[in-house]
Amino acid sequence: MFKLRIFCPWKCGDMPAAASAFTGGKHHGARVPCRVCPIEGIRIQNSTNLNHYLPITRPPDYPPSRFDLSTLPLRTHSQWMQQAREVDQAPTQTEQQELSRLYGINRTAITSKIPGFTFPWSVPYDFMHLLENTIKNYIGLICGDFKDLGPGVESYVLPSAIWKQIGSATAISNDTIPSAFGRRVPNVAEDRTYMTAEAHLVWATMYSRILLRGRFSQERYYIHWCQFISIIERCLDFESTSESRAQLREDIHIWYSEYERYEHHRDATFIQYKLVIDRLAHRHRKTPVFQANTYFGQLERAFVIRLEPSEALQTADVVSLILMDVNMCDTSRDRYGFWEYDKFRYREVINGTTIRALVGRMRDREKWVFVQRLGAIEHASFAI
Repeated sequence: MFKLRIFCPWKCGDMPAAASAFTGGKHHGARVPCRVCPIEGIRIQNSTNLNHYLPITRPPDYPPSRFDLSTLPLRTHSQWMQQAREVDQAPTQTEQQELSRLYGINRTAITSKIPGFTFPWSVPYDFMHLLENTIKNYIGLICGDFKDLGPGVESYVLPSAIWKQIGSATAISNDTIPSAFGRRVPNVAEDRTYMTAEAHLVWATMYSRILLRGRFSQERYYIHWCQFISIIERCLDFESTSESRAQLREDIHIWYSEYERYEHHRDATFIQYKLVIDRLAHRHRKTPVFQANTYFGQLERAFVIRLEPSEALQTADVVSLILMDVNMCDTSRDRYGFWEYDKFRYREVINGTTIRALVGRMRDREKWVFVQRLGAIEHASFAI
């Protein structure tokens, strides 16, 4: 007689459990959160939030990422074990903490003693949690209740009246869909905290494409949703080829890039600028009478022209000339002093030095009203 010990060389679980218990790695909010690749996250500046995030496009004040998301280097078992040993053997606690943050590893995991257990491939990301979180967040975005984030310059949020119709249609449809297709799905327009991963999956793959068709303000939002559902369905296939997996990988990268562009885009293209205009330009024989006028527009393109030293221009050094292609807004000023518009006038090219400030916009009563920063932080600065 002997004791039979069986060790599973594969282990799944939610992200914090898998990271801490099975790999000795950091959690998903760490600076180096991924056990598969060495990608680095960034924190929100001037915030007490300690979590790190992984945006595709980093904000202007952050250092650029060292990696291309389409060709991320993968970690190996030997590399993981070497870095874990460095953390374990650090001579001081301070150095140990620094190495831990650098590698995203807290210690050598006890699972490393199991024969055949390799990092990171013996601890794959749990598909159920990835799937549930992504579907849940995506639904929250399109119905407008995800972490109080607005749509920015996009218009993918469905009006509450339409979302109520979708929720009612979901609840009613349960009686006419076979139970073999999956569990009953509650009204998605009401409290979704009780929706399980299976309910999210059933609604996304079987209900959503029918219920969301023709609902969005722009067709590209619906196409993007359908691309997401196609990715889910292919991930659930029982068989795949190397060609289909390569295509799936490419489609995931394209979809996520578009996701960040649609769902996390904030507009920084509208500007305030001043031009000196001849009030009597329409009367060619009159002496010009110049006045400075304020304009607003959307910056479409910027051109930097480097002019070599020229006697005709009386320049001894290379001079940079900045030109801006601007779509001018048809603005007016209300009785409270706010600038507003509801349409564009025409495109024009202006001298970049005439730009006064970056402006925001707020939609109010069928018009766009410009939001301006005043004082020392108002004016534009240039970097070439």
